[in-house]
Amino acid sequence: MATFQPALPRRERPFAEYIQQWQRLNRPKTATIKRIFDAYAKDREAEGKDAERIRNAWKRLQGHFGALLPSHVDKAQCRSYAAARAAEGASDGTIHTELTYLRAAMHWAVANKWIAAAPYVWVPQKPPPRNRFLTKAEAKKLIDAAEMPHIKLFIRLALSTAGRAGAILSLTLATTESTRRTARSQKPRTLVLATSTSSAAVSRYALRLRRSLSPLLRRRRRNRSSISTVT
Repeated sequence: MATFQPALPRRERPFAEYIQQWQRLNRPKTATIKRIFDAYAKDREAEGKDAERIRNAWKRLQGHFGALLPSHVDKAQCRSYAAARAAEGASDGTIHTELTYLRAAMHWAVANKWIAAAPYVWVPQKPPPRNRFLTKAEAKKLIDAAEMPHIKLFIRLALSTAGRAGAILSLTLATTESTRRTARSQKPRTLVLATSTSSAAVSRYALRLRRSLSPLLRRRRRNRSSISTVT
């Protein structure tokens, strides 16, 4: 199929604007769900998002929806897919996630003018979360099994703060306040190291975890200083 190639942009025009223009001019008149979903996943990756789960969901969705047009998607199609996946042994949570990605791709297609309106994507009710808490023995075993110091530190921070992985990984020594037992991540969020207060009682185990952070942080600071001195 012949495609239109716009003139090369001027130097002052952002390259991203040129790419968007090219994609807009070469957008298929009739886009299948496969094309839309692939473009959606690539767009997520271009924005620095992890698209692995999106692509894993598509491996399941493509057999049922890949050749269809957005106008073919309705409640019956989605329920048929859910029934087929359930027969394969997929859990309600997995089916919910897969169809939620399909819905997101359709809304992305509207926002990017691939289609005029998003079809109704039926999604089964999300099952209640399954909470499973580590015992003290399991937590200790997990920490002991970590061989690298930075992995041990990550696990201890995760157990002590219940912070998200991204928030913990964005921490720096400059944003850690040992006296106030807090640490600020790059996002506007403060992680509070477990401590005993009138509103929350903390186990002795959590307190030991908090105290164990100090020597690890000091060791990391010394290592950075020595590297800086050498360079």
